Amino acid sequence: MVIVFFLSGLGLNTQELSKVKGSKLATAYGFFAILLLTPCLGFAMREIPLEPEEFSIGLVIFCVVPTTLGIGVALVRSCKGNEAIALLLTVGTNMLGVFSMPLELKLLFVGYEPSNPDLDIKINIPDLLVKLLITILVPSVLGKLAREFIKPAEKFAKEYRIPLGMFSTFNLAFIVWQTLSGARDLLFESKASMIISVIVLSASIYLFYLLLNYIVVVVIMKVPTVEAVSITVMASQKSAPVAVTVISYITGTVSTQGLLAIPSIVGQLAQIFLGAAMAPAIAKRVQLANKRAAEAAKSIEAETKAEAAKNPEDVALSIKEQQESSSADLTKDLELVPGPGKGKEAAAGVTVADANGSDSSSSGGRGAADVESGSGAATAGQRKV
Repeated sequence: MVIVFFLSGLGLNTQELSKVKGSKLATAYGFFAILLLTPCLGFAMREIPLEPEEFSIGLVIFCVVPTTLGIGVALVRSCKGNEAIALLLTVGTNMLGVFSMPLELKLLFVGYEPSNPDLDIKINIPDLLVKLLITILVPSVLGKLAREFIKPAEKFAKEYRIPLGMFSTFNLAFIVWQTLSGARDLLFESKASMIISVIVLSASIYLFYLLLNYIVVVVIMKVPTVEAVSITVMASQKSAPVAVTVISYITGTVSTQGLLAIPSIVGQLAQIFLGAAMAPAIAKRVQLANKRAAEAAKSIEAETKAEAAKNPEDVALSIKEQQESSSADLTKDLELVPGPGKGKEAAAGVTVADANGSDSSSSGGRGAADVESGSGAATAGQRKV
């Protein structure tokens, strides 16, 4: 598993994260759904009476793990969704899931008493956390650091991306084969009805998650189609490799590990086949939504241009009205401005008023003479002008 997660980090191109656009609230819901909401279905899976009991516990573990490492992003690409958001949810939830899974597993099995006394499952939070850090987080971070800071490693990862992906898949298949081989005898002893029940339940979990996230993201939050596809798909996926890793740390019995891993393996296969079947229809819907958005944008642009390019006669009339209004305002302003003679008269009047007000004991004849003198000065001023 260390090799698988190291190759995952080496092939992780986080430059796409800079292209993340859309509702931050919707993206936050994606994190919430993957890490906190979808694991709650484990309480219901725990109560399903399957035989052997390991099948029920395996379904619980499958509900707790984060989203898939590469399958989800590939499905979002096929559905014409937002790959940047899908990559952000993949990287973020798989790193944060290392810390959330031990606590959630412990919570899901509080008060749970297995009917099979030979079923040995131990969930030690500190021990499980350290093992997940060493197996999942550290290799992924080392692979990503090698890609970012070692140029030959980045070049190697780009040139041999497909062979590296095939090699990683081969390792996963080998781990699955090894895990199932340990439970071969018990698996053959199981009833066919129980195997079918596990297949149906694993597929039903995926479909239930899709329905739940569709209602929240599309119906309630009304997220745009491209972003809604990414969040709905990624929030409905669960990672079988991470589940197998967790199983190997909570029990040391090989046969028990094999039985616990079956629901996760079947669930991942259901995600692949059901997702591939739905992808073409979803892609058409996304393309239709993009076409409608483009047409709406063109319509708005056309209306704007039509509003700007009015009838020339209306434009000329509007300009004439503005000119007449400006001329009327200018005339009023000129009427309020006093002429040169009027200014002299006003000044003389102020002088007479000040003289009469300041000397109350002077005679009326003197005041009249002052007024007359002021008037004469004003008249002389006007003639001079």
